[in-house]
Amino acid sequence: MSRYLIERIEAAPNIELMFNTEVAGLGGTKDASLERVRLRSRLSAEESAFEIRNLFLFVGADPATGWLEGCGVTVDRAGFVVTGAQDDKRKAQAASALETSVPGVFAVGDVRSGSVKRVGGAIGEGAQVVAALHGFLGDTARPALNSVSGWQRSDPALSLKVNAAGRYRMEGKFADVNGIKLHYLIAGRGDPIVLLHGFAETSHMWLPLIAKLSDKHTVIAPDLRGFGQSSAPSDGYTKAAMAQDIHALVKSLKYDRIRLVGHDIGLMVAYAYAAQYPGEVDRLVLMEAFFSARHR
Repeated sequence: MSRYLIERIEAAPNIELMFNTEVAGLGGTKDASLERVRLRSRLSAEESAFEIRNLFLFVGADPATGWLEGCGVTVDRAGFVVTGAQDDKRKAQAASALETSVPGVFAVGDVRSGSVKRVGGAIGEGAQVVAALHGFLGDTARPALNSVSGWQRSDPALSLKVNAAGRYRMEGKFADVNGIKLHYLIAGRGDPIVLLHGFAETSHMWLPLIAKLSDKHTVIAPDLRGFGQSSAPSDGYTKAAMAQDIHALVKSLKYDRIRLVGHDIGLMVAYAYAAQYPGEVDRLVLMEAFFSARHR
């Protein structure tokens, strides 16, 4: 429970605090109306009945992290997950403030030690951790993106994928399309595949997949309007308009037909793209979201 909430409860004259006490039973009428609450002392086991017509159960003050035992994630004495600089094991490392003692495992909201136990705090940390996840996944994917197998080195047709240092080449670029500046990643050579990310994500969510698909395809992964490094105008966020952004990008790269993959809200944009330009989509993959029959 947050200190803010504790202080508000202590200051309320019409609230009586009963420590070390639990609900032992409820009593009421046949029509399911509550009339009585029976409370039990955890110290003496003595029970008392009170005429109470409303009962609110406040849950969440206990972290319920027992299932983490043995997996390496550090918790404090109360069971809340320790993150960032709070963790003695990671003080010497540049860990995210939300990263646990296990690299790549993050904790946000009430379960995190030292967090503000309020909904707004959890929402803020939930948004903040997305950037931390992108950073971690980018670092994880980099070895794969930088590696080139022997058969790739020996194939002259794939020489554009290897720079002077013998590493895999992927470029981040910008295109002025449909009245906005669109950032995108591009790699490989071959038939084009366009990857559209989901909500609160960016093109970086596709890094591990780009490393695999670019062996045989040109892979294009844009940041949708309002996400990542792309422009964030005040309007134009209908899925039809966002699909037009992607279409303009594809045309600027001189492609007439593409294979299109959409995840989450990227699914909706991909569907709107296929609905508006059905003759320009060879294959369509829609993943992990609902979509309307109308491409708005």
